[in-house]
Amino acid sequence: MSHHDRRRTTALIVVAVVIVALCLASVVFGARDIALGDVIAALRGHDDTIAQTAVNRRIPRTLLALVVGASLGLSGAVMQ
Repeated sequence: MSHHDRRRTTALIVVAVVIVALCLASVVFGARDIALGDVIAALRGHDDTIAQTAVNRRIPRTLLALVVGASLGLSGAVMQ
């Protein structure tokens, strides 16, 4: 593996970690802050508390934001 390929791989890993962290922050922070334990419980399928129910409503919004952002980036690249 050349130095350029290793650098590119490292950059992609860093970007992926940052995106995951920002998605997690998007789910945790909002009009009402939610504990990380409630987020993990909601991801496992529990919706016993109001916080976990809120997480279940925030996850589709976050995923939609990712898809829309990727679509806008792709359309901008195509237009160039």
